Amino acid sequence: MSALQGYVLYRLRAEVLEQPLLNHAVQAERVLREKIGDDLTQAITEKMFEARTAQSSVDSLRIATEILALVDEEIQKEAERQQPPPQGAGGVGGEVLHAPRPTRAVSRRTARA
Repeated sequence: MSALQGYVLYRLRAEVLEQPLLNHAVQAERVLREKIGDDLTQAITEKMFEARTAQSSVDSLRIATEILALVDEEIQKEAERQQPPPQGAGGVGGEVLHAPRPTRAVSRRTARA
């Protein structure tokens, strides 16, 4: 079971169905926060509690799909953050700026010639 599955399963069973699983839910939330961070965990939590007002399995499927969309969106953002900057970035007018090349040292013998 993934961290996300465990969290959603235990948390909803503990709080919506009032099953004695709160300890499992707390542990699963801790693992999920370590893996995906506080912001995404909070967004998932808010979305999953829409299950309280679900009227059908279609509503439940919509909620699950929206939770997966939140995760996919975060994965996409992370991938974009990890991409290297495009060629030419950081230069003036798209040009890459290079440090000047060091000049060759001139020995005394070469200087006399």
